[in-house]
Amino acid sequence: MTDRKHCSTMDQALLLYNLQTGQKAELCRCAMQDKKYISGDIRCDFHPRWSRNGDQICFDAIEPVNGTRQLHIAYVKGL
Repeated sequence: MTDRKHCSTMDQALLLYNLQTGQKAELCRCAMQDKKYISGDIRCDFHPRWSRNGDQICFDAIEPVNGTRQLHIAYVKGL
C-alpha cells in the first residue's frame, strides 16, 4: 500500500498493490482543495497504515466538508 500525489489535479490517491499478481487498485482519491495541503507546514500526507488484522487501512486526509485533517478508514477485506 502507498499513496500518490497528483500535483496537476491537486488530488491524492491511496493505492493497494498485490505484489504476487502485479495488480494495482486505487482505493480512494481525495481532492486536496488547496495547494497549502500539498506542500508547506500544513500539508496532509496520507501516512497509510494497516490494522492489526489486515482488513482495514487508516490514513490521514482532508475532510472535504470543512477542510480539516481527519483520520479515515478504508475497508479492504476481500480485495
